[in-house]
Amino acid sequence: MKKILTALFLIIALNLYSINNIISFPQNNCTVATQHTIIDQINITVNGSVIKKTDNNQFWGSSGGASDILLEDGDFITYQVLENKAVMVGLSEVNDNAHYNTIDHALYTRYDNKLYVWENGIPANSNSVLGSFDETSTLKISVENRVVKYFVDNTLIYTSPNLITINGKIMVDFSMYSIGSEIKNLEIHTGCNTDSDNDGVDDSVDVCPGFDDNIDTDNDGIPDGCDSDCSTSYNIIDQTSININNLTISKTTGNQAWGTSGGATNIKLTDGDFITYQALTDKSVMVGLSEVNDDAHYNTIDYAIYNRFDSKLYVWENGIPANSNSILASFEPDSYMKILFKNNTIKYFVDNLLFYTSTISTPNNTELLVDFSLYHIGAEIKNLTLHKCNYTPTPTTSLKAEKVFEVKKPFYVFPSVASNTLSSSISGDITIKDISGKTVKTLKNVKKNTEFSINKLTQGMYFIFLNNNFKIYSSKFLKE
Repeated sequence: MKKILTALFLIIALNLYSINNIISFPQNNCTVATQHTIIDQINITVNGSVIKKTDNNQFWGSSGGASDILLEDGDFITYQVLENKAVMVGLSEVNDNAHYNTIDHALYTRYDNKLYVWENGIPANSNSVLGSFDETSTLKISVENRVVKYFVDNTLIYTSPNLITINGKIMVDFSMYSIGSEIKNLEIHTGCNTDSDNDGVDDSVDVCPGFDDNIDTDNDGIPDGCDSDCSTSYNIIDQTSININNLTISKTTGNQAWGTSGGATNIKLTDGDFITYQALTDKSVMVGLSEVNDDAHYNTIDYAIYNRFDSKLYVWENGIPANSNSILASFEPDSYMKILFKNNTIKYFVDNLLFYTSTISTPNNTELLVDFSLYHIGAEIKNLTLHKCNYTPTPTTSLKAEKVFEVKKPFYVFPSVASNTLSSSISGDITIKDISGKTVKTLKNVKKNTEFSINKLTQGMYFIFLNNNFKIYSSKFLKE
């Protein structure tokens, strides 16, 4: 499995880079580009990993550019600069121009050899001096769990409070002020193996991103964080102008205002539980967790995801925006939002990717109900599911209680990384689920060692279950 995944990683990495980039594979499993194709070049020359300013105009915006390589979570850059020359090097989602004020996250190496951080065109940390440098100093900017961090000679000097957007890929973006300034030994490290959720499982093979893969309370082969089988039934209390149809809650009033439509669940969540739901991309709703339900207004929800009409995601807590009301992510019609209550802390996810962690801790033994408010006419909260995974199952006569994970007769599918077909080591009925726990494919009477198609599945990790005479086996595979 490890050899297959490694080979797959090398193939993907090679396809991501243009022929102009020199690539090496150091021991940290990152792909390192040391020669670069620079786009949107303004008054610079590029020679391998060295970028020089060529014009004699000493002002911001006169010289700059961006890389053609896109970085993702876990990646980083390193570089050096000349002393007594002012440049800004950083990371941006788009390159608007050669000015520093359009760089999202920038390390400012100033002409007096002092280090500053500027983000979105303004100084961070009250414009404090964060360190110093010389021509031998190695400067580093990394993205770790969507947080940008700045280093000099491997010493952390600043951690950004502004998260990169969850769907965003970022490029190296730079602006050069001083005549004769240079950016030297620029290395772009991508595809780095990381463990963003700190569960001991590398992100490249993590079956349940953002959650501990080792916690599986009901022993069904799916980590609790991605398990839909520990869902529980509920009723909606304090209903205000809503209609409920199965797991979908719709606004019924024609009054477009906060506080006119909402409700809460009668079931409360305890530490370790979470909720999932979907929402329309052109209607505003807030869904979250509260100790009590005061009314149908959003300003009484303790911890809420704000799904806005423009498909952007925000977090509001206790009636006010968190994280300076920054856009934290975006969502699609088929996206699943998730709010996790774990270790007295609330965490917010979209499609199993963490986009915000609350800074407000809940007291021990707190119980939280699901609390929601709908703004737009026709707004809906769809597939609202409460996952109470932090429990001890009691014996029943149901099929679920009869699940057996055979030791003498192991189940696996092969190849473990596949693009079109799989085969099973045991005959039986097969169910395939994605990492959210959603069933995406079912097959009846699959014969041992007989191929079946997976070519319509999207790329990613999947769980596969086989029912053989009421014995349930589980495994997983990666669709490439």
